[in-house]
Amino acid sequence: MSMNKNLSRYRRAVVSGMGEIDGRCPDSGSLEYILLTAHRNRESFEQFEQHFLVCESCQKRIRLIELFYVILNEEIQQPVSPVVVQLAQKLAEPQQA
Repeated sequence: MSMNKNLSRYRRAVVSGMGEIDGRCPDSGSLEYILLTAHRNRESFEQFEQHFLVCESCQKRIRLIELFYVILNEEIQQPVSPVVVQLAQKLAEPQQA
């Protein structure tokens, strides 16, 4: 299922008729999607923002997501070993039938 469908399903499940969040936390994928798309979908982010500000569980998961991206950014700044380059080239070669 796509991330958009997951988020839409989550939003339908937790947003009441008045547009208020009922307090349930989004799953990790939906949480990350909300954060990563906040600049494109500000309205969606704002619907969940109040929950994120008071929910310790979501705050902890947001810190872990942030840590993941800090580590990922540091890793992609490192030179790639020749072994990894060779493996990537081999995987990119068309397969012979």
